[in-house]
Amino acid sequence: MPTIEWPIIFSIHLITSLINFKSIILLSKIYELMILLTYGHCHDLWNYIYFFKIYSM
Repeated sequence: MPTIEWPIIFSIHLITSLINFKSIILLSKIYELMILLTYGHCHDLWNYIYFFKIYSM
């Protein structure tokens, strides 16, 4: 039985963060990072680590 909790949780977080544009960007990057990890494009992972370092400053 496929879990439907993650899409629901992500949608709730996305809707609640519509007020804050910066968190929308962060959530989309996290979502893209999950996709990258799922499909195993490890060379792109470093770009996201660099992005999070810049973002968190």
